Amino acid sequence: MEGTRLLPLPEGMLIEQIEGGDSDLVVHVRSTRPTSCCPLCGHSSSSIHSHYRRVLRDVPCGGSQIQLNLTVRKFFCRNQECQRKIFTERLPTFVEPWARMTVRLCSALQSVGLATSGNLGARLCARLSMPTSRQTILRRIMELPDLPAGSVVEPGIDDFAFRRGYRFGTVLVNLVSHRVVDLLPDRDQERAAAWMKKHPEIRVVSRDRGGEYAAAVAKGAPQAVEVADRFHIIKNLSEAVGPLIARCQAEILANLPPEGESSSDPDKPTISVAEWRPKTPVHVERIQQARRSGREARYQQALAWHKQGMTTKEIASRLRLGQRTVQRWLAAGSFQYKSSRRKRPSAFDAFAPYVLKRWKEGQRNGLALCKF
Repeated sequence: MEGTRLLPLPEGMLIEQIEGGDSDLVVHVRSTRPTSCCPLCGHSSSSIHSHYRRVLRDVPCGGSQIQLNLTVRKFFCRNQECQRKIFTERLPTFVEPWARMTVRLCSALQSVGLATSGNLGARLCARLSMPTSRQTILRRIMELPDLPAGSVVEPGIDDFAFRRGYRFGTVLVNLVSHRVVDLLPDRDQERAAAWMKKHPEIRVVSRDRGGEYAAAVAKGAPQAVEVADRFHIIKNLSEAVGPLIARCQAEILANLPPEGESSSDPDKPTISVAEWRPKTPVHVERIQQARRSGREARYQQALAWHKQGMTTKEIASRLRLGQRTVQRWLAAGSFQYKSSRRKRPSAFDAFAPYVLKRWKEGQRNGLALCKF
């Protein structure tokens, strides 16, 4: 019988038998098309060579999984100039060559994967009688063709890490649609400039303050206005304000009110956070001092090698440091001590004076301290 509405089939395919099981249906299908075209030369042939069977998964029907036992044929190619003498029958609208599932089942998995994700999609497909794995769903999504970039008027360009510290690439984002439009395999300015030349409609480019991308914009999109993105503006601002505050730290501390006093309520007993928070253990301070000494020794070694004429790349390779770190050390002119990390405020800070006062009075019951 021909395909039914419950199990539609392309024209030229015949259902021979349907076998029912506990949770699945086995449908035997045979191709009845009189001719088939050679995939190499395109000539039609009706000379059958042999038959073979393919086992395929199809979309479920009535909550039951469908297994198709599809019988297709091999044909002789009668074109004397064609290199392929025997070819297999193609059903491009129904199943791809060498595939183990139909095109419509593959499309269903792609839709589920795009709407959910790998793990969630696998759980949902199991409920829909399409059991699969998350790797299969992700693989089907990766097979989808990339959407064309289209018109990109305001791109954002920045680097990202394929492998942090070793291999970097370039990501280009359409700031209007907030979608990634392309990925470049490296941070080379020539490659980025060539990409921008393909988009003469570019008017504004958002980038970091690196020289590579600045040169790429100048070569590839000289008509564009260059702006710094918000992340790098805040980052550069913090890097500029930090050393300034560090130089004025003594004056700032001198103008602060003494610890234990409060400008809003002078009668309220207050204490500083440092009084109730535990101090850094001695062994931790020793480790920090050892690390600081080692870092200073490497700085002195880098400075000595730089005076001998070595490049920053050679110094970074010998010290096993990043090249940017060595460049920052040499530009600073003196060894920069790392400031201690700022401790975040705690929810307990507001209750610290009262708890410490009761603790000094002899109250050691934590439950009693909580009930005030």
